[in-house]
Amino acid sequence: MAALPPREFAAQVLPGAAAGALWVLLLSALCTLTLRLSRHRAQRGLCLGLAALCYLLMGELHMVDTVTWHKMRGAQMVVAMKAVSLGFDLDRGRALWVRALNGALGALALFHLAYLGALFDMEADDTVEEQGYGMSYTIRKWSELHWASHWVTLGCWVLARLLH
Repeated sequence: MAALPPREFAAQVLPGAAAGALWVLLLSALCTLTLRLSRHRAQRGLCLGLAALCYLLMGELHMVDTVTWHKMRGAQMVVAMKAVSLGFDLDRGRALWVRALNGALGALALFHLAYLGALFDMEADDTVEEQGYGMSYTIRKWSELHWASHWVTLGCWVLARLLH
């Protein structure tokens, strides 16, 4: 029995939506491991950036099929960005309030990402997702969610104006 190329092996082992979640968890685990291994170094941000870049390139070029990768790349980028940001913050020895603000902004980014992900119909076939959803579908979904992300964005804009 011949060995399968990595892309076909990953498609057989990780079907559907579970693949996206597992790849994000693997990236999180890699970033945590890299942070732990580089805890005595002064260049944690650089180490995390290189580890995330290698992981993302291997995933996109060799391990995951293109359609699945494009469905989960936003979540991958958020995890990579937050890990690298944390590494650089730890390099600078920032205060606790900076770390708390970083965590709050990370939670805000995850909220917006989940809100945008709610637009995708998990039961729809791939042709609908490739062609795109109509504007009426998008407006209906946002209405069902009470325009939550839009209100949060407006609140952030008002806060930024008040602080400026």
